Amino acid sequence: MSKVQNVIARMRAVDKLLKMAVPAIRLSSGIKMPIIGLGMWL
Repeated sequence: MSKVQNVIARMRAVDKLLKMAVPAIRLSSGIKMPIIGLGMWL
């Protein structure tokens, strides 16, 4: 593998991880927000 191919492969791997991580982060923040909101009301 050349350096360019290696960099492209790494970028693709990072892109896949980000695409998987973003929905997970949104889900966890979506779950946390109502809990924080309830904590502030109580």
